[in-house]
Amino acid sequence: MTDKMTDAELSKTMREAASWMMRSRFPGYEKRAIETAGACLLSADRLSRNQGVVTVKPLEWSVDSSPNEECRYNHCVAQTAVGPYRIEWKGWKDHDEPVVYRPIGDEFVGCFPTVLQAKAAAQADYERRILSALTEAPPAPSAAEPVEIDRFHIDSPCFPEPDGTLVRYEDHVRTIADLQAEIAELKGFSKKLFLDDTDALSSSATMLTDLQAEVERLREAAEWHEHNWKQERDLKVGLIAKNKALEDRIKKYEAGQ
Repeated sequence: MTDKMTDAELSKTMREAASWMMRSRFPGYEKRAIETAGACLLSADRLSRNQGVVTVKPLEWSVDSSPNEECRYNHCVAQTAVGPYRIEWKGWKDHDEPVVYRPIGDEFVGCFPTVLQAKAAAQADYERRILSALTEAPPAPSAAEPVEIDRFHIDSPCFPEPDGTLVRYEDHVRTIADLQAEIAELKGFSKKLFLDDTDALSSSATMLTDLQAEVERLREAAEWHEHNWKQERDLKVGLIAKNKALEDRIKKYEAGQ
């Protein structure tokens, strides 16, 4: 009979274990505790993203056993290709933290407040060791950035734990690049409009100058015609007067004969 944890349970317990490890300050084990917490967070991050490129099978744990000939403590075991992961605790004590050991050399992984969290830490350690031996294609930048944020938090425990509200840096880069491209396009369009308007104003100024010159020419022509009309009128009046005087003289001459 085995106890197989679901991905959701693993994700939840891994984060609980990591949070507890970050709060704990073990003299002599602090660095190892932080590294283990880092493995928990990164494993939980992989599970929550469901990347699906490489998936490590969850450990299958034996039922919790009481002390016996094989182990003098309460214990449970998960068999792997490289040997068993083992969790031991003193069940007869009210406040005893389960201890996780790696398969090779019975290396100490860490102490945890509950057996469930100890299993999650063992799973994270197992995944880290398996995945470290594999070669993967680099993840997309949008998937890599939150992991880097988690690592920064792990290396600096005094910083607050990520709450999921951080926006990915790559999203900002793409947004800025899109805006820059749009600004460049609008700038080119604005420049074209400015040049078109400048050309139109220049043409309008030339046309206005030509119109002013034509108006002046027509005005001068009109003045010239008006002047000639007056001269022609005076000339006609003079001719009419002279013609009448000539007719009167002819009449007088004829009457004198």
